[in-house]
Amino acid sequence: MKSIIKPQFSHLLILLLTVFFRNSTGELTQAYKDSTDQIIENLRKRDCIIEYSYDGGVTSDTGLSVSVEQIRHHFGFGAAINWDSGFVKVGKEKYGNLVKEYFEWATPEDEMKWYYTDTTGNTPCGPQFYDHADSLVEWCLRNDINVRGHNLFWNERVEFQAYCARPYGPYASDESTEIKNLTPAQRDAFIGEMESRLEDMVTRYKDKVKHWDAVNEIVHFTTDNSAQRVVRTPGLLATWTGKTGNDGAEVFNWVMESARDIDPTVKMCVNEYNVIEKEHDEDAYISMIKKINEGAREDAKINIIGFEGHFGDLISRTPNGGYEGYEKLVNDIAEGVDLDNSEMEFWFTEIDWNNKAPGNTADNMEELLRFAFSREDFGGVLLWIWWEGRRWRDDLVSFLVDRNFNATETGLRWKELKDELWSTDTAGKVRDDAKFAFRGFHGKYLVTTEKGNCTQTDTVYLEPGTEEASIQIQLKEENFSDCITVNARQGNEPRVGFSGKTKFTINGNTISFRHTPLDNSNIYFTVYSLNGKLISKTPLDLVYNNVSGIMKSGCVVYRIETDNQVLYSKTGVQLKR
Repeated sequence: MKSIIKPQFSHLLILLLTVFFRNSTGELTQAYKDSTDQIIENLRKRDCIIEYSYDGGVTSDTGLSVSVEQIRHHFGFGAAINWDSGFVKVGKEKYGNLVKEYFEWATPEDEMKWYYTDTTGNTPCGPQFYDHADSLVEWCLRNDINVRGHNLFWNERVEFQAYCARPYGPYASDESTEIKNLTPAQRDAFIGEMESRLEDMVTRYKDKVKHWDAVNEIVHFTTDNSAQRVVRTPGLLATWTGKTGNDGAEVFNWVMESARDIDPTVKMCVNEYNVIEKEHDEDAYISMIKKINEGAREDAKINIIGFEGHFGDLISRTPNGGYEGYEKLVNDIAEGVDLDNSEMEFWFTEIDWNNKAPGNTADNMEELLRFAFSREDFGGVLLWIWWEGRRWRDDLVSFLVDRNFNATETGLRWKELKDELWSTDTAGKVRDDAKFAFRGFHGKYLVTTEKGNCTQTDTVYLEPGTEEASIQIQLKEENFSDCITVNARQGNEPRVGFSGKTKFTINGNTISFRHTPLDNSNIYFTVYSLNGKLISKTPLDLVYNNVSGIMKSGCVVYRIETDNQVLYSKTGVQLKR
C-alpha cells in the first residue's frame, strides 16, 4: 500500500501549500525546494549499520577506516539511447562516457521496435535483426546500466507493426480514422507473428532487461505524424487479433501473460502520451488500466504505469491557463487506478518539451525531478532527448548536452541533483563494537575498508525501508591477515572474535602465527619441561600487533594458549635474555 507522501506530512496541507510554491510567472520557488527536501529526506534515505566480522568473528576495536560511496540510485535516472546516431556516429567511447556520466537506466529508442528488427520485408516474417539491440543491451550490462525494453508491441499505428506482419498499410489519406477488420486467415497469420515475436524477444532478453513496455500507447490511435490522435478502444491490436473482449483489454492481457510465462521477474509496463500533458485523455487511460488488471492473471498484472511526458509547448506542475498542471493529473490517475492499494508505480518514460514552453528549462527539469523524487509512487524518470545532436523534433530544448557535448544549464542541474544533493558519500572510523553507522540514499554503494596497508572493497545495496538497515561485511583473510589482530580484554569486555595472523615479541624474539577465532578466556604464555611439567604461566598483554613478555631462557616447551585451546607451540628453543 502506497502513499504519495510519508505519514508525517499531511497530504491535505501539502496540496494547500503548493498554491504558494510556484509564483505567478510559473518559476520554481525556494519554498517548493524546501518542502520537497524535507519529504525526500524521509522518503529516499535510510539509517544503516555496517557490521564487520572476520572469518565469522566480531571485533571490539579494529582501528578500521571506512569510506562509503554511492554508485547507483534505487530511483531510476535514465534516458533513451541510440546505436547508429549515438554509438556509431559519435563513437562508442565518447557517447558511452556521456551515458555513464548522466544516467543509470537506458531505453533503446528504436532498436527493439518490431518495425526496426524486421529487415526482410517478406510475409511471413523471416529471422529478425537484433544486432543493434544486442549491442546496446550488452554495453549497458557491462557498464551497470539498467535496461527498459521498448517495446514488445506498439498499438498506435499500422506502420509500427513489422512490415512482414501487417496485412495492409500504410493508410491512404481518406482512411485516417479506420481500423480494418482482417479476414480469418489474416488474423491467424498476424497472431502467429505476434507469438513468434513474443517468444523471440522475451527469451532473448530474459534476465537482461528490467522492464518491458509490453504494449506502447494502449488507448490512442493515429495514422501518421500530422494526423489527429484519437482514443480508440478496442484498438489496432485488439481489432487485428480479434481479441476485443473487455473493450480491447483482452489482447493486452494475452501479451503480458505470454511474456510472463517466459520471464517471471521482468516488470510489465504500459505507456501513453496525452494523459498528463496539455492535451490529456487521462480518463481513457485510467479505464483501460483498470480493465487490464481486472482481466489479468494474478502474476501478469501491470507493474508500471508509464507517463511519456511529451509536454510540447507547456510544461507546468501547477495550473497554467486552461491546463490543470501535471501534478493534479498524476494525482487523479493515482486515485482513479487505486494506486495506493496496488503494487503498481509510476514512471516518467519519455520526457521532453519544446522551445515555446514558458519558464527556464533547467528550472522546469528540476521541478519535474523534485516532483517525482518526492513521491513514493514514482520509480524513475527517463528522458527521450538528452543530446542536442539527437532530437526527434528540431524544436525540442530539454537536452542536457549541447551539440558539441558540453553540459547545458539543464544538464548541470540534473547532475547537481543526482550526483550531489541526492547522493551519499561519507567516511569515518569503525566503532569499538565493529560497526559503522551512516544515513544514505537508497541504492548501491562501494564500501572501502582500510587498516594500515590492508584494504577491501565491497559492493552493498541499501534497500528502501523505514527501519534501520543492517549490512554485514566479512573482511577476508587474504586482504587483512597482516592487519587484523586480537586485542586484550578490558575488565568484563568480551575479547575480540577476529581470527587471523598475530605477532608476539617475547624477549626480543618475534613469534608469528595464524589462529582460529578466540573465545573470551585469557591468553597466556606457558613454559613446560620436556616431560610436560608446567614451569610457568604468565598472562600476555596484547597491544595491537605486539606482545611484550620477560621469560627465562632454557630448553623447554613453550606455548601460547588460552584456557581452552593451544594457539602456538614450540619445543626446544632457547629464548634470548
